[in-house]
Amino acid sequence: MFVGGFTFYLASCTFDKAEQPQKADTTNCIDSGHVVTYVADIKSILETHCTDPKYGDCHQAGSLNGFDYTNYANIAAEAANGNLYDRVLNPNTVLTPMPSPLSAESNVMATCDTVKIRAWIEGGWPEQ
Repeated sequence: MFVGGFTFYLASCTFDKAEQPQKADTTNCIDSGHVVTYVADIKSILETHCTDPKYGDCHQAGSLNGFDYTNYANIAAEAANGNLYDRVLNPNTVLTPMPSPLSAESNVMATCDTVKIRAWIEGGWPEQ
């Protein structure tokens, strides 16, 4: 008499799952106790999204629109009058949102960049 056994092949799907999309983690954007400043944080964001010639020269010195974001005094004035907040952080603004949706897709601002801009504005836009 043949007593056969069955060979079971058990496979686990736990390692085969597609990576699940993650929510934006804004808690690690700014180190605890760090004060967001123009020099340390905001200048590089502006250079990437607002003044980089490969995305247009909208906010370069001498630009036709008159909004030069290449120096602290000019961007601090935009923070003080609320335009920076409205254009970057308020999706319901009547002003054109920035970075412009007409910019290259690779110029989409990261969530942490917007978190830093918000912290900078709310912190009184310190330079250094």
